[in-house]
Amino acid sequence: RDLHSFPTRRSSDLWQTKVLALLVAADSEAIAAVYRTLLAELEKFEPALLRKPRIAVVTKSDIVTEAIELPSFEPDVPVLAISSVTGRGLKELKDELWKKVSLQSSKEQCLR
Repeated sequence: RDLHSFPTRRSSDLWQTKVLALLVAADSEAIAAVYRTLLAELEKFEPALLRKPRIAVVTKSDIVTEAIELPSFEPDVPVLAISSVTGRGLKELKDELWKKVSLQSSKEQCLR
């Protein structure tokens, strides 16, 4: 698979990133498989990115008619369902991102 969508290795924004949010559409046939593919692509691009904290985000939750059963992708990786259309889950995502970024920033401060 081609990784053209990833920034160049020299992109300073990428290395300053505190937390990764991996997004998978709720209407994907195999949500867990798509998530594993994203992890594999990250590993091919830059294995160090896999050491960053991450959140799994299931998007487009408004278009799925039945209740979404959120898989547990990895231990210690929260899984949140969101809908940009209805706003469902956006506050929870914002709060979780803020919590993880703050924690990561605190850890980096301690290492300096």
